[in-house]
Amino acid sequence: RERAERAVRGGVTVAADNRHAGLGEALLGADDVHDALPGFAHAVTHDAELGAVLRERFHLLLGDRIGNAVGLDAPMKINVNLNAACNAFYDADSASLNFFRAGNECNNSGEIADIIYHEFGHRVACLRYCKTPNGSQCNITVAEGFADALSAFMCDDPRIGQGFFQADPKRVLRNCDNQLAFPGDVTSDPHVTGQIVSGAFWD
Repeated sequence: RERAERAVRGGVTVAADNRHAGLGEALLGADDVHDALPGFAHAVTHDAELGAVLRERFHLLLGDRIGNAVGLDAPMKINVNLNAACNAFYDADSASLNFFRAGNECNNSGEIADIIYHEFGHRVACLRYCKTPNGSQCNITVAEGFADALSAFMCDDPRIGQGFFQADPKRVLRNCDNQLAFPGDVTSDPHVTGQIVSGAFWD
């Protein structure tokens, strides 16, 4: 925890829905993220003591491959322990990542590295493709596939959502290592169809 606290300086806003003392509106800067949060990414600790996306690690691993995403280093709010379960989301209007507490047989989504990186992937995609000088190039299915691919690259593992399900820790939400293809595997669910995109990236 001491290493994490040293990183609370500025850059990423961390807010806790449960309003414990000392948790709301802390700031986590990219400079010390890698040192503060060991490994690839257990970015939110129990009781919402800390929530962060490892932007520094993104720059080190993928920044030169993704290309310029203007605004990526701007402050970003991360809301943890929200009063819902079994999901997480990125909100472009507030530039925030939002994670739900454990419940309904799902673990806390803010404690699953794959999910944290997936939501961060939405931010990268939004800045890189939806808010560009050339206009919007947004597509929800492509965005879901891109977010999964970024998560897989960051974790060096194609499985998305490991540890999310309480009853079966080995069960995953999706897998970028797949043989899905367009148009035969298109469905009405952009998360499922997005695996066509993430599978192409992973290949």
